[in-house]
Amino acid sequence: MRFLTGLLMLSGFLTAAVRDCGAEELSAAARRIAANKAKLAELDKEAVKTGQTVADIGSLSIDDFLQLQAVPDGLDAVGADALAHADESMDFMTANQAVDAIKVMRQNGIELPDGLEDKVKKDPDNASKLMMEAFSTIAPSNASADEIKAMRRKVMRQSENALGFSFKSIVDNQRKMMTSVKNKKKK
Repeated sequence: MRFLTGLLMLSGFLTAAVRDCGAEELSAAARRIAANKAKLAELDKEAVKTGQTVADIGSLSIDDFLQLQAVPDGLDAVGADALAHADESMDFMTANQAVDAIKVMRQNGIELPDGLEDKVKKDPDNASKLMMEAFSTIAPSNASADEIKAMRRKVMRQSENALGFSFKSIVDNQRKMMTSVKNKKKK
């Protein structure tokens, strides 16, 4: 009987000890969460929101203000961001892929500056910037709307033959998926 009483007392002490350990872990987690929320609130306070003026920004220094660039009229935040990072828009390509893309463009009649391929090979880290600069030199097309449609159909047929599937099937599949999503939302 004494053994059973001792065992019950030991289990009671262990239960109390486990509760204390759990409470310490819980309080440490609460402190960590509170610190993270404070850091997040501080970051949110410093973040510039859409529609804010410079006076709303708060901690913007004069040097920071002088480095700001004006957003062209008519651009929204997404368009302004795309414009600011236009030189990086082709960074997903390797230098060899960029050279191949330039060759394909030349084969399709797009006039690009001479020696662009060599520049990309010599400076692969700036391939995206070099390509975007070359694209800015492309003159607008003088083709009529019907000629552009014919060119588009020709490119689509060539792509379908090369890839082995039709664009119409892709569009039909997307339409089916979108209508099934709409129907699910209505239910």
